[in-house]
Amino acid sequence: MKDMEKRIIKTLCTKASNKQLVHRQALASFELLKTVLKLVAKSLNDQVCRVDKHVVVEYVERSEHEVGITFSGDTLIFLFHSNAFKLPDDHFLLATPYVREDGNRKYYGLIHAYNFLSDSMKMRRMNDLGTLLSRLLINGEGHHFAEGGTGLSMPLTENGLDEAILKSWVERLMIHAMDMDLVIADFTDFREITVMELEGLRNELRLQTSKRLGFRPS
Repeated sequence: MKDMEKRIIKTLCTKASNKQLVHRQALASFELLKTVLKLVAKSLNDQVCRVDKHVVVEYVERSEHEVGITFSGDTLIFLFHSNAFKLPDDHFLLATPYVREDGNRKYYGLIHAYNFLSDSMKMRRMNDLGTLLSRLLINGEGHHFAEGGTGLSMPLTENGLDEAILKSWVERLMIHAMDMDLVIADFTDFREITVMELEGLRNELRLQTSKRLGFRPS
């Protein structure tokens, strides 16, 4: 029993302690991201409204761990995950001297960045699809990297996150989102729908919308 107790205490003081540190670092990064989003939204909105008052850029806070920025027909939603995750066994970082030197460095907190149509949120179209554009990973030392499509990834940086890094990430996400246009589905794909699909909830046509799929009956 003493050996098991020692093992539990050791785990709590090492792995569990590191996971708590990862959580605090990632949460601090998320709080900084909120500040950056507010600043970006205000700056862009002030400039765009001089040209077209109908194009609004605004920061939205949906919950403690979910915030976003809405711009024209797009909304970026940033989700903070409260848990710490270990890198998968086949991840390239596990073979680097960086992680081999300190096993705690393979645990990361996550911030996901999703792109939704603004109307999906405004009209509460629950079947509409969002796209994961990128995710930011932060470890207990505040070191970080980002995964994503072309132009949205960041290599591992052995420095803490700052406003400049997050602002660059957000701006690249916004550009990527605006470059993804809605594409109309082929006319012959959806020539028939059921009465239920037509009537739907509240007598409206329930259509699943995403930038990649166009409009599709649910």
